[in-house]
Amino acid sequence: MKKVLFLFLLFLITNYSITNCCLAQQEPSLTIVSPQENQKVFGNKVIFSFFVSDFILNIDGYLQVSLNGNKPFIIKEQRDFPLTNIAEGKHVLSAELINKKRQSFLPIIEKEVVFETVFSKKESSAINLEISPVKTEKTIKEKVFLIALLSIGGAILIALAFKFYVNTKTG
Repeated sequence: MKKVLFLFLLFLITNYSITNCCLAQQEPSLTIVSPQENQKVFGNKVIFSFFVSDFILNIDGYLQVSLNGNKPFIIKEQRDFPLTNIAEGKHVLSAELINKKRQSFLPIIEKEVVFETVFSKKESSAINLEISPVKTEKTIKEKVFLIALLSIGGAILIALAFKFYVNTKTG
């Protein structure tokens, strides 16, 4: 009975340690894909596209977005967002990852881009890119697979430890 209890405790400790060690939460990161820094966009519509890593929107928190320091709006899903009726001229688009209580992380995870809207195509030959968001489903599946793999590895380590323990007791 002591051996079984010993193995069970060893399994729990090993599995917990391996999972927490190898899957330690990395700092979330944020990238604004579109508009790009100093990009000229024709017309009054801009496609806001972004990418977050090590962060799941609406589970870990939200993305708070503001144009020219105006009242921010909250984004709860990974997709492109059209920003419409933007006046001609230079603009500052800022985005920040916030927690579920709508508070900033420490350190603050924020990105900012300056872009310009132009209503006349004569002024520039810039191209307006619309980029689709990256799906986070693959990342989640990879993490689940890694957890399963680490659990199996933990079980193998437990079995080897048990075999070693039995061999030291009998021989």
